[in-house]
Parts: sequence; C-alpha cells; structure tokens
Amino acid sequence: MKARAENPTNRPRTNADQAVAGTRTASPLLEFDGARVAIIEPSRVIEPIDIAEHCVLCFFQEVIAELVREGARARHLHTGQSEVGDYPVYELDYGGRRLAVVHPGVGAPAAIARFERVIALGCRKFIVCGGAGVLDGAIDVGDIVVPSSAIRDEGASHHYLRPAREVAPTRRALAAIEAVLRENHHDYVRGKTWTTDAVYRETRQRVNRRRREGCVVVDMEAARSSRWRTFSASSAPRFSTGATVSRAADGTRAVGIVTRCASGCFISPPRPACSCKPRAVLICWTRPP
Repeated sequence: MKARAENPTNRPRTNADQAVAGTRTASPLLEFDGARVAIIEPSRVIEPIDIAEHCVLCFFQEVIAELVREGARARHLHTGQSEVGDYPVYELDYGGRRLAVVHPGVGAPAAIARFERVIALGCRKFIVCGGAGVLDGAIDVGDIVVPSSAIRDEGASHHYLRPAREVAPTRRALAAIEAVLRENHHDYVRGKTWTTDAVYRETRQRVNRRRREGCVVVDMEAARSSRWRTFSASSAPRFSTGATVSRAADGTRAVGIVTRCASGCFISPPRPACSCKPRAVLICWTRPP
C-alpha cells in the first residue's frame, strides 16, 4: 500500500502551504505577520471607558498598594479579567492631570495583553516601571541604567516586530528619558539589556555570552516595548516607543526560613547569597506625543 501525503482536510494545496512546508525547520517566531487586524482585536472586544490618556504600568505591587493605602486617593476605575486572577486599574490625580495606574503582570506575554487592554480602554501615553537583574558588577544598589538596546531572547516581541537579534528605542525616547534624569540631577549608566522568557534558564554560559555582547542588565519585558508597535483596526495606528530606566533597590531580605533577593528569587539555606548579584530595576517606557 502506498502511503498518502498528510493532508487531513483533503483540500488542494496552495502556494502558502508550500511556503510553510519549506520553512518547517525554522522557528515559527520567524514567520512575521504584518496583518493589522487580529482575530481577537482588542478594540472590538473591549469597550472604551472614561480613563486618563496617561498611564503608568508598574510592576511593583507594593508601590501600587501604597498609592491606594497612603492617601494618594487612587480610584478603582476598572477590573481586568485574567485566568491567574482579576487585576484592578486605578486612576489618580497627579500634577494637575489624570493618571491611570495598573500592574502589567510578569513577563512579556502578560504585559502585552494588559497593555493592549488599557490601550483599548482609552490610554495613549505610557511609562512602564519594572524589575530586572544586573549583569555588570560595577552597577551598585541605587544606580540607574538606561538601556540603549535589547537582545530579543524571548517570543512576544516577534509578533509585533520583524525578526532581528536586537531592538532599540527611538533616539527621541532615549533623549527624553535622559533629559529628565539630568534635569533632576540623577546619575545613570547607559547600556544594553538582555530580555529573556526563561528566568530559570539563565545559564552561566549564556550569561557570559550576553555580557560579551555588552548587556549590563537582564529583564523579561524590555524587548517587547522598545519600538513596540501594536496593530489596530482604528484609523490611527498606535505606536509605543521607549527607553528604559533601571534603578537598583535593596539587596536581600529575610522571608521566613529562606532569603529572597531583590529580583525576587529565593535563596534556600545553606546557600548564603544569590550568585547572580540581583538588583531591583525600574524600567520606564514612553510614547511621544
């Protein structure tokens, strides 16, 4: 009996089928699709609300809790739904303007989903504050780092940008971030960041390779934000461009019978310290007006 070619639908094969068959050995992440409208299009499934144009996506839950608890008068404006738990979208008044605040989740896929939601709700200009680890031992607790580019060792950004090893923010975004730092007399370091999905697969060999490429910090979201374009069915395309600012926090703190480093990983006894020299990092992205 002659074996039949696999074609479960029995439909005629197209040129597109042949093209896909010819690239099956390559990663699907290399199959960039520039279609502007997705099957689940945020603007079609999420109703807009009366919300601030400016939004802070803050990865530090304790900061958001403090805003709500300590008299900032943050208002619970909206609740986003998620399989890992619903999350609130707050709004407060800051500097004479309305400002939305939301936790974007952890990792690029979660952050993108929540970013898309708040865009559909009505926000248009963003600052993102997150966390990362330090790869350069000369960067100490409290230092600020402005990444000039990101190595795309993750998957989410490939659904928004054409495949490439690195991505960089616009000069305008970098200049805006650095100008604010200088105006407020903050010293900072400028360097490259390594964005990865696999926090538990940061091997010594891979870390050393990224250091040789010039990376000074490692994170999970920056590559998806730098020059991140979100596709929209609306008449005006949405663009999010940005620069990253990182700020180190305290080193390690006791959590029960284990120790948690500033980047959040646990150090079980008898291991005395975290070998990755972690630092908490503040990451800021902006969309120019």
